[in-house]
Amino acid sequence: MDFYIISHTHWDREWHKTFEEYRVRLVIFFDNLIELLEHNPHYPSFMMDGQTIVLEDYLAIKPHKKQQLQQLIAHKRIIVGPWYIQPDEFIPGGEFQIRNLLIGQRIAAAFGGSMQVGYLPDSFGQAAQLPQLLQGFDIDYAVFWRGITEDECPDVDFIWRSADGSSVKTTVLAEGYGNARLLNDDPDNNVSIIKNNLAALYARSDKRNMLLMCGFDQRNANPLLPEIVKQLNADLPEHNFRIGALTDYLAAVFKQGDKKVVEGEFRKGKYMRVHVSIGMTRLDIKITNYHTQTQLQRMAEPLMSMSALFGQPYQQELIGQACKYILQNHAHDSICCVCTDSTHAQMMQRYHNAQQISAMLLQDASEYIGDHIAYKTQGTPLVLFNFSGSARSGYENVSFVTPAEDFTLIDSEGQPVDFAISAVSAINQNDAQIEIGQKNQDRLLYRYEMAIKVRFPGFGYQTLYMIPRSMPQSEAKGQPLFNENTATFTTDFFTLTVQQNGALTYTDRATGEQFADLNYFIENGNAGDEYDYSPPVSDRLCHPHHGLPDIEVLHNSSLSAAVRLIFNFAVPADTGADKRSDETLDQRIACILRISKDSRRVDFCTTLHNQARNHRVCVTFPDNQPGRGHFAEQQYGMLYRENSVPDPDAWQREGWEERYYALYPQQRYMGFEHASGKVLIFNKGLVTYEINSDGATPVVSVPLICTMDYMGKQDLVDRPGRRSGLHVPVPDSLMPGDHTLEYAFMYLPSSEGDIAAEADRWQLPLLAATPRGKRGSLADAMTLFAVETPNISVMAFKRCEKGPGFILRLVNQLADKADDVQLRLNTTCFNRVRRATLNEQEIPGDVSFNALTGVISVGRLQPNEIVTFIVDAF
Repeated sequence: MDFYIISHTHWDREWHKTFEEYRVRLVIFFDNLIELLEHNPHYPSFMMDGQTIVLEDYLAIKPHKKQQLQQLIAHKRIIVGPWYIQPDEFIPGGEFQIRNLLIGQRIAAAFGGSMQVGYLPDSFGQAAQLPQLLQGFDIDYAVFWRGITEDECPDVDFIWRSADGSSVKTTVLAEGYGNARLLNDDPDNNVSIIKNNLAALYARSDKRNMLLMCGFDQRNANPLLPEIVKQLNADLPEHNFRIGALTDYLAAVFKQGDKKVVEGEFRKGKYMRVHVSIGMTRLDIKITNYHTQTQLQRMAEPLMSMSALFGQPYQQELIGQACKYILQNHAHDSICCVCTDSTHAQMMQRYHNAQQISAMLLQDASEYIGDHIAYKTQGTPLVLFNFSGSARSGYENVSFVTPAEDFTLIDSEGQPVDFAISAVSAINQNDAQIEIGQKNQDRLLYRYEMAIKVRFPGFGYQTLYMIPRSMPQSEAKGQPLFNENTATFTTDFFTLTVQQNGALTYTDRATGEQFADLNYFIENGNAGDEYDYSPPVSDRLCHPHHGLPDIEVLHNSSLSAAVRLIFNFAVPADTGADKRSDETLDQRIACILRISKDSRRVDFCTTLHNQARNHRVCVTFPDNQPGRGHFAEQQYGMLYRENSVPDPDAWQREGWEERYYALYPQQRYMGFEHASGKVLIFNKGLVTYEINSDGATPVVSVPLICTMDYMGKQDLVDRPGRRSGLHVPVPDSLMPGDHTLEYAFMYLPSSEGDIAAEADRWQLPLLAATPRGKRGSLADAMTLFAVETPNISVMAFKRCEKGPGFILRLVNQLADKADDVQLRLNTTCFNRVRRATLNEQEIPGDVSFNALTGVISVGRLQPNEIVTFIVDAF
């Protein structure tokens, strides 16, 4: 047996301690490592946890050490990359997973090269599409620890394949990333460690090669390792021991091509916890992550790219800094929010930093474009930007500020545009200006919230014009959408009725398809910790659905309506390990429903005023017919899952590390599919859902808040035994105060179903801008690109990391192949198209691009397949 001993550390950048506290240790660690390797030529290599951010963190303190690090990395004495930071695989957006590798590879290249292994020693489960991500960077190998059982694969070495067909050669660290961490100067101890590993791993190995991981959390290099290896070779001559790199082991073990092919995600905590409910912790941070990612990736970058086409400098370095702030929060402990309050506070500051950068870049880009449009002479321009690559039409809610007090809207052809004002408020511009030398004069502006009827072919902008009117703005003609007598909304597509218990009934007007008890709230206890929700031994469920809630009409016209439902109910003040307290507190839930005349979607904006401790509040949506499965969006499109897990009691009977049940991660949506149509539940940052299939029809439950008082606890109902993390108080995770959550319900009949376009429309509201001048030459309406095939979504439109072109990235949202995929470019802006890898390397070969029509014929995309283009501008 050949034993490959990997000298390494697992470096949590922040966790029990803050980043700066751990950096003190990191600086000392690197000082010692450099000295060890420079003075001991018999110590061949040390693996730096698969990430490169540690180099930035160290050199920020000791920049004079850069040359020594470069030499050690170039000679593969220190092995770094491919990641920028060790990630969680489920919560970060797919584009930020790509940026994690893109930045990590770029940093590693500057130091001499990256380890081409998707090393994930501590991520809480493995995402199904990871092989496609790795292959996009020419990474052929993956190594991970958590989530897989012998049900998926009995061997430690196998081929892992994504739905699109990409595959990587994979090794699971069945005994963890520290199975040789206790090697020391005691030969008997070391022989015992080898025998224990043989007993645990031989049957699952290829019988010729075995991996020994000599390292652990924040662990220094073992300076005795060369002597230990020499002694092991003497004591166990029937085996061969060597200090090596992961690639040495992987090359040896995959020399034979007889490995099992495995597909799917791995989230079972049989042998090591994956903390299936970890997505519920600190939802305020996870929601902030969602909004920060969206603002940078889907709004600021695309609009900056558009303005760059017209002459504005593209601020690559600022975008890179904002991206790094976000990625620094995507470390597996960080974004899963299993840290101290101080660490979580620093995470929020990084999000604020990223938001401030991207907000200013977004504002600058919109103003630049607005200032370069040749407006028509009539009226005050109102420029609307659509960030979705798909067509959208109908009534859209927008917000903007203008000095106009009363106006009507026309389009660029002078035709009237339907709109309805839902709210208007005055703003004194004097309050936002510095006074120097003399007192500023009052200058009133007006902020309008309104629904406007629009039509966009794809990503771009159009201009409407505000024309003064002599008569006050009247309500749009027709019946208001909400009937206060019957508590019913009526739109072009559905009716929505507030039931006597405060839940909702949705009825499709064309088909009669009906869904009852929607938006039903359930509150219960949580005796868990930051790692896992877990109920007390004796739980008590509460809900506010004992009668009709208070109903407050906020806006009601024939085009749109907004109504607030107010629920008040008593909940236990606290929850212990055994039961909930007898003392009760008032739980207030204020839920705003927003409805548009021509949309099938019901938008919810729910605010919880939280006072209770250690509890959870969920909102539920039942399906209307039995079913075995459902779908949910992951980073690269849709994934189908079962509504219930087979043998749900196996975890207790077989002594698993934690309970495994139908609790799953999601990105923007999940849903049910039937012959009659699709049900969609959208969310903004609510990254977890649970399926309850005990009744006649499955019910999806989405946690809105889940609070806890300690980082780690022992002996949970759903996770018995030792605690995860430290037993330290985390009062911020009790989340007192107001928390606002956004989600939506939609029913799509079988004849319709562009889920990608609907998800983009939900995620990306229109941006409305009121330009300052009229001195440009751009047309007052422009579409830069348009996706012309349903269920294809634009992931990114950005400047290339190197070179003058732009990256345009698409993904097939369906878990099925998509044929005849087409994309149309604006031929006045772009003249060439090339295929590229995720690493932005051009792929040789022609792209079917018609320079006259602007059509790119992509052809067939496999399920969840990503395709990246470099588009060149004139």
